Amino acid sequence: MNRRIDLSIGQRLALGFGVAGALLALLAVTSHRWSERTQALQRRQDELVRPRALAANRLETATLYAALAARSQALTPDAEHLQAYEASSQRVREAMAALAALPPDEDGRELCARIPVLADRFQRASRQMVEDGQGRAARQTLESAMGGAREDLLAVVRAYQALQQRRTDGALAAIAASAREMDNAGLTLAALVAGLLGATFFFTARSVRRPAMALVAASRRLAAGDFEQAVALAGAPAGAGEAPARDELMELSTAFGRMALNLRDREAQLRAGAQLAAALASTLDVGRLCEAALEALLAHLGVE
Repeated sequence: MNRRIDLSIGQRLALGFGVAGALLALLAVTSHRWSERTQALQRRQDELVRPRALAANRLETATLYAALAARSQALTPDAEHLQAYEASSQRVREAMAALAALPPDEDGRELCARIPVLADRFQRASRQMVEDGQGRAARQTLESAMGGAREDLLAVVRAYQALQQRRTDGALAAIAASAREMDNAGLTLAALVAGLLGATFFFTARSVRRPAMALVAASRRLAAGDFEQAVALAGAPAGAGEAPARDELMELSTAFGRMALNLRDREAQLRAGAQLAAALASTLDVGRLCEAALEALLAHLGVE
């Protein structure tokens, strides 16, 4: 019998399920790490990138409203237009304060440094438009100055918005890539676990079925009086102090073969004894008795 893999059934199952469990644990650890990475990217997006983008959007909107309100006040001065301008100007200051309150932006440091300067310039130009833009000639000059200050401010604000959008796109791409990696790793490890469990069941079933079928065949031959197949299961004699096989069915087959070997020897001894008794009872002549006894002993021992 093949003794290359001498493991008990329990050891085979424990080995297969142990490796499968280790792979599942690896999948869990890997999924946890990827989840932490995705959460870190999402937190950075929520805590830094998105607030900066929102503040820049508010500043852009407030600047446009302030420019419109200043022009309306210059064209038709009244309390309502002045109130609208003051409200929009206040929103510009609030948007600037919100932007300044955010954590320092290393990549956008230059843009962040230019925005307050340009915003202050725009505020002064729009204020001068409101206060001194009633005459046509003065209004055209002041409106041109306010428009230039507005466009300079909006150009920097939009560049800052584009920077935040690139960061958002990069974060979303990283999150998507992480999700794909996690899916691929999950599918790979799941396939490995399924294959490992299938191989464990297959080889365990085969290790049980083959010796069981050999035992069944040897038992049938033994019942018919043929000891050869059963004796072949005995294998080599066990050495002194040799530990029994760990494979339960291998040990059972070996024990069955040795039992068959003992039965064959005992049957041979009984047959030889019967032949010797028959020879001794066949005559009273001492010479013939000795000759018949010697022939029976030689036949039993298989020697000349």
